[in-house]
Amino acid sequence: MPNEVGDEHVNFHIRHVWTSMHTSGMKLPWEISLPALSKEALEPFSKRVKVCGNMGPCSNPKLADPVDLFDKKRSSFADAGLRLMKRTDETFWEQQISFDRKAAYKKWTALILEDPGSWNIARPKPGDTLTEFLQQGLNESIKDALGIKATSTLHGRANPIVRYVQFARDRNVAPFPIKEELVYRFLKDSDTAPTFPRSFITSVSFAKHVMGLMQADEVLNSGRVKGYMAIHFAKKRRLVQRPPLTVKQIQHLEICVKDENRTMYDRIASGFFLLLVFGRLRFSDGQSISSMELEVPVGSNKGYLECAAERCKTATQWLYQP
Repeated sequence: MPNEVGDEHVNFHIRHVWTSMHTSGMKLPWEISLPALSKEALEPFSKRVKVCGNMGPCSNPKLADPVDLFDKKRSSFADAGLRLMKRTDETFWEQQISFDRKAAYKKWTALILEDPGSWNIARPKPGDTLTEFLQQGLNESIKDALGIKATSTLHGRANPIVRYVQFARDRNVAPFPIKEELVYRFLKDSDTAPTFPRSFITSVSFAKHVMGLMQADEVLNSGRVKGYMAIHFAKKRRLVQRPPLTVKQIQHLEICVKDENRTMYDRIASGFFLLLVFGRLRFSDGQSISSMELEVPVGSNKGYLECAAERCKTATQWLYQP
């Protein structure tokens, strides 16, 4: 294939890396000087009940419009010194996501065009010639195959294979159909991070199951490839994670929710954190919740909070018993 395809693909990759590493202009709360909070913002929750009504876990606000619960001229964002994103910023962000998505499609298209015969996804539809399919139908097939997978995942799976293709080109060897001996040489001769061989094998598996990369089993089942991957991964530094929440910390959050002397912000935030803990949710999963329904069995003082999420990596529905 002509070099123009590879050059354009590299440009898309550079653009994606730049947008991923570029520092955002948004400042975190601890990086700015917070304005002095008004006396109203510091009032305990009990003094706000006459404005909001009873905000217990099983009750509804007295006011029909939720916007009226707060002063329209003030918000928790303003109290924290943060400025809400403008509509123009939101439009730009949507355009940036679309650009990154197209860049990911371009990467996979360039990889497949290296040798269309090595990919099942490059097989033409009935009635189409190979040339017509590569010019019109391939992009649509790639887009459908990748589905709703995260854009970062598409880039992360393509990047190791891009390095493999460049390695083969530098040695005047055809990268596809993929060969076990070339992959083994690529991993041995490349000065990479301890996690890279595993990332590459994961990418090959992704290419096989999603794009139909042929002869991938030869690489995935290779004993020397898997052995070198394990040896190299053993050099990875020890994983250090945040300590898990303790029972006392969870109890403290529950006390915060019930404490009417605390501000409304503290009680709502504590309740949301408890929802994440007991629901085994990521933060993004909690943001995807679209509806909540509390069910209390007859004759019991305990109930179940059933939540439905539009898009969630863990599950679409789950139960939480308070």
